[in-house]
Amino acid sequence: MRTLRSWIRDLFLSVLISFFIILFVYQPVRVEGGSMEPGLEDQERIFINKLVYRLESIERGDIVVFRYPRDTH
Repeated sequence: MRTLRSWIRDLFLSVLISFFIILFVYQPVRVEGGSMEPGLEDQERIFINKLVYRLESIERGDIVVFRYPRDTH
């Protein structure tokens, strides 16, 4: 029983840390469409750094990721 509690505690902590990292630090995204070619290809996967823009402003040449507001899914 003690081992089961340990596993559940570790699983809960790892899920909590993962959510924190995805919400505030890094997030994987997939490039959809060819609008960023030749820099980024269609269906390429990249990681975005969310933390850096809390510390400094967006500059020329940075890649900005956003969700299309009319996307139903």
